[in-house]
Parts: sequence; C-alpha cells; structure tokens
Amino acid sequence: SIYEEAAINNDCEAQFRLGSMYFFGRPEIGIEPDYVQAAEWYLKSVEEGNHQSENSLGIMYYLGLGFGQSYEEAFKWFEKAAERKNVAAICNMGKCYFLGRGVEKDLKKAADCHSKAANLGYANSQQFLGEMYMKGDGVEQNYSKAVYWFKKACDNGERSACFNLGECYRKGLGVDKDERAAFEHYQMGAKMGELKAKVALAECLIEGWGTKCDIPQATQLLEDICNDEEEYREQHIAMTSHKDMSGH
Repeated sequence: SIYEEAAINNDCEAQFRLGSMYFFGRPEIGIEPDYVQAAEWYLKSVEEGNHQSENSLGIMYYLGLGFGQSYEEAFKWFEKAAERKNVAAICNMGKCYFLGRGVEKDLKKAADCHSKAANLGYANSQQFLGEMYMKGDGVEQNYSKAVYWFKKACDNGERSACFNLGECYRKGLGVDKDERAAFEHYQMGAKMGELKAKVALAECLIEGWGTKCDIPQATQLLEDICNDEEEYREQHIAMTSHKDMSGH
C-alpha cells in the first residue's frame, strides 16, 4: 500500500497510520488487527519523531495490548508525548493521576492535566473536568464551572457530557432548572449512543419531564437498551476506549 511504502521509507506519519491500521484492523484491505505489528510501527514512528505514536504506545502498555500490561510504562510514554504538547496524552496523564495508575494518585495534578487539555479544546478532558468540578475532586466544588465544561464537551461531541448537562438542567445544578433543556440534552446524548442518556430519555417519556408522556415510546426505548448487551458492556469497561485515549 501507499502507507507501507512510505513507512518503509521512514515517513513517521505513514508509520503512525500503518500502526493504527494494525491496531484497529482494516479487513476491507486485508489488514486484520495485529497488536505486535502495531507496536512495531509505532516504535519506528517514535524513532522518527512522531509524538502521536508515543501516546499510542502508552495506550498499548496501559491496556496490555502488544506488550505486557504496565501502567508505569504507559505513564512514561504519555509523559513523553505530553511534553511535546500531545493533547490526548495530557488527558491520559490526567486519568493516570486520577486513578493512581503508573504514578501516585494525585487529584490536584489530575485536575491540572485535564484543565490544560480542556483549554486546548480536548472534549474528553472537558467532560472529565466538568465531573471533577461537579464532585469537588482535586478542585473546589463548583456546579457553574461543571456546567461550563459539560457544555463545551457536549458541543464538541462528547456524549456523556450531554447526559451530564441534561442532569444539571433537570436538577437545577449550576443552571436554572429546565426540564425541556434536560430532555433535549438527553436526546443529544442518546443519538450519540450514550446509554445513560437513553435511560434518562425513557424516564422523561414516562414521567412527562420536558415532553409529553409517551409510554409506548419509552417501553420501546428500554427494550432496545436491554437487547443491546454489547453496547452496555462497552460503556462499562473503564478507560479502555482507544478512541477516547488517542483522540482518533
């Protein structure tokens, strides 16, 4: 392929793209997922100066894909990429500090990392920072700031932030209580595939919060949720989304 030819010629961007193809798999062009090959191309890309590959190697160590799982090694790679202003890596450092994985748990440092990435427009950190302000983790609890970051993240396509913003509107946290706005944000999150938003949307249809009662529609929505076990499992595996961690 064009990527393979460029990668062999030490094009670091092509090496990164080829590594990502092996990570995710591209069966339509004959590439099956192969974490060993992915790691090999990411390492070559790093040697040629690609910071995206540094973050990707961190993800692979974090998840134990292509290497033995090592949070310490993961953190080292995230830190290398973050030093080169890789925003996804800054976010991942924040998650490591928050959970105490590969580094001593430090909520203040977690908040600092997410604040830096959030201000650079990274939606996952905007959502995470909103949750930290909501709960007072590493920052002084502030519902208004939580809402601010949830709005930013929701506008940037972070589905869980749309749900959280709906919760704020429904409960009047950081904003005036507005059941219609809550319903609309649950709808947004649900359309993006957020499970909790779908459940909340069904509750709105049952209780008449922000919309007319519609028991048949709510029942159908809940049946769809229950039947989609794969989606449920996917959203309940903590911090294993390569998309969230890589920014791709």
